[in-house]
Amino acid sequence: MSVEPDESQEVEGEKSRIKITMTATLAKGIVKAIENTDEQAIFVFDKYGLFVRVADPLHSRVVELMVEPSCFDSYDFYMTPQDESENHTQIRMGVVISRLKDITKTLVKKDMLELEYVDGTNRIETFSKSIQRSIRLIRSELMNQIPEIKVSHLFSAEMENDTLKPFLKAANTKGGSVDVITDGKFILSSETDEGAVQIILESEAVNLRPIDYVSMTSYSVQEIAKATSTGTGLLSIKGKQNAPLELKWKTATGMQIKAWIAPRL
Repeated sequence: MSVEPDESQEVEGEKSRIKITMTATLAKGIVKAIENTDEQAIFVFDKYGLFVRVADPLHSRVVELMVEPSCFDSYDFYMTPQDESENHTQIRMGVVISRLKDITKTLVKKDMLELEYVDGTNRIETFSKSIQRSIRLIRSELMNQIPEIKVSHLFSAEMENDTLKPFLKAANTKGGSVDVITDGKFILSSETDEGAVQIILESEAVNLRPIDYVSMTSYSVQEIAKATSTGTGLLSIKGKQNAPLELKWKTATGMQIKAWIAPRL
């Protein structure tokens, strides 16, 4: 795998560029993680990988994803010496997610997808199944910049996504909410038309820290479900009274995802 091609190979007129190859599973996962929150996103590539941050129109949900170079089959990122001398260390592109999905939805598990972009152009070139297609981009500088979410959380816990998903499904009435409660135990509670749905977990089972912090904050069931649509394995949870709930996990492809859900006050 080559992350940074030899700068000595630069020729006159050469541009910074990115060329990556990924599995169909990873490509579909990237699309799914974004499309549930926004219809367009700024893809940021640098030597550390791909980073995307999106928010829903009401900013009640923010999702970040990070895909490190090792998650790709190949990751060739190149900045010209001139760009580096001007402190340009990233390649940014505005992507309409539906245009990328039109390509990924035709892929099956065994397929690979190759993307190639030259900085300053208005298209990504894609290659898969011996078919070459291009995606027209939008100008990233005209898109909304989503600020970084910073919250001083006062409790943390861990639970399996396989435990959370059935609860969300049972509680997902229209406009439904879930109370996240810490009081010596970790509790999820939701009132539905049929009655209450709860998960009550001992502090040791979820590694609740600190055990004596007491809080109860309500969040939208639908917002949590959309944010965790790609959730697998262990889910890290952080929060505090009347503050955004932070959720973090890693997918089977190695993609790292963080989501913040605004409280219902």
